[in-house]
Amino acid sequence: MSYQINQTKLSTTKFRAKSEDHPDSWVFGTLVYDQKNQPYIVGRIITCDTDCAIMEFCTKAIVRTLGRFTGYHDQQGFEIYEGDYVRSVSEQRPVDIEGVVLDNLMGNFIIRERNAGKHTYHDLADLVFDFHWLGEQVNVINNIYDRPELWR
Repeated sequence: MSYQINQTKLSTTKFRAKSEDHPDSWVFGTLVYDQKNQPYIVGRIITCDTDCAIMEFCTKAIVRTLGRFTGYHDQQGFEIYEGDYVRSVSEQRPVDIEGVVLDNLMGNFIIRERNAGKHTYHDLADLVFDFHWLGEQVNVINNIYDRPELWR
């Protein structure tokens, strides 16, 4: 099977998604779109020339499960993706922060937390900075695709 890739929509950022072929499994790689604007996750390029690229794998992504890697890791070393549900614990703060990682569409990732029916937002980079310098603990608990009740 071969796919033509729209080169103007090739991303160098790491993504994850559930595969249409295996909806219970996550795939990690580069996000590409075909000529019909359908998203695919592809593995590393094995060989490439001017006419063709051979990828390690290519699988059609379930759109609603697409999540971009934030560039950050939690306390356990796990990568933090858009759509992850994280908890941040700090001795410097009286209340733990717990919520969903979202892209704020301005190049930053935020955590949307819901308390008493209201949403509050926290910058993920600030929490990760606090984790490294102040002993803050940031952990991925799950994600909103495997546990939709976390989305509230």
